[in-house]
Amino acid sequence: MLKILISFIFLLTSSVAYGQDSKRLEVELSTFEKPNWTEQEVANAKLIADFVQNLMNNHNFDYIIKQYNNSDYIQHNRNLPDKVTGLVSFMKEFVEDYPEYGYDVKHVYVDGN
Repeated sequence: MLKILISFIFLLTSSVAYGQDSKRLEVELSTFEKPNWTEQEVANAKLIADFVQNLMNNHNFDYIIKQYNNSDYIQHNRNLPDKVTGLVSFMKEFVEDYPEYGYDVKHVYVDGN
């Protein structure tokens, strides 16, 4: 499940991350949800929204490790480390240099599992 989540993380948006105050950026899934989504697709979208919100906007790295570390996450960007711990490690260093970093989600796409 998390493998799907992470593969969608960068496909999740049609925008580039903006250097904005992360407290102002909120992934409001209800604004993206479609009436034809199945229960599984809604659950997948919630999972993705939670992951993106806590990792990219809230910078709640302890939560990400606790919630998602037991996954089969595979990083598809060769410039970033593999596994959730590798991604969190990268993001920790990144937000030290760019503490106002946030990820502005514009679209959420789901397709089955």
